[in-house]
Amino acid sequence: MELADLNEERSIPPVPPQPNVTGLDLSLTATGVSDGRRCWLIQPGQLRGQQRMQYLRRELTRHCQHADLIVVEGPAFAGPSRNKKKPPAMAHESAGWWWIATHTLWRMGKPIAVVSPPDLKIYITGKGIASKEDVRVHVDRRLRSVLVRDNNEADALVLAAMGYDWSGYPLIALPQTHRRALAKVAWPEHWNTKEQPHG
Repeated sequence: MELADLNEERSIPPVPPQPNVTGLDLSLTATGVSDGRRCWLIQPGQLRGQQRMQYLRRELTRHCQHADLIVVEGPAFAGPSRNKKKPPAMAHESAGWWWIATHTLWRMGKPIAVVSPPDLKIYITGKGIASKEDVRVHVDRRLRSVLVRDNNEADALVLAAMGYDWSGYPLIALPQTHRRALAKVAWPEHWNTKEQPHG
């Protein structure tokens, strides 16, 4: 091989490594976590108040320490039926946990993307008004290689899948009617992704 050929070969840019994406479905009682290959639950059990927040924050930090991108479900604002199920005090504490979690990740220097509940549903089912049960059914069908034990883990897995898709490493092939949800997500600025059309 001639020297010119060697120089040309060395000039080829390296292929960027696949990022580690973590999806989070934040909850006071069972926060879903997924890296796209496995799923976990962060469950504080009988802990309440500050002790519960301390436990959740510690476990969140442990699960997300190696993540390159965090994809978290945003708060659900327009859900009167959900509000009836959740007492005002618990809704207040849930909002507090969402901000503690995202602030903790920000302090860790993690890029964070926020996905609205309807966009999560659109990505996996194609419909923004799908129920949690519908999401679980589609997750079990499309991502059957991943063990999913409940709806919290299912949501976290979908969020991770959205992050991988946006980064150029889709876990599943989905039609444009589903992938249109990617264009609505508040992705972090200057996030390095493979050159491909998104959404």
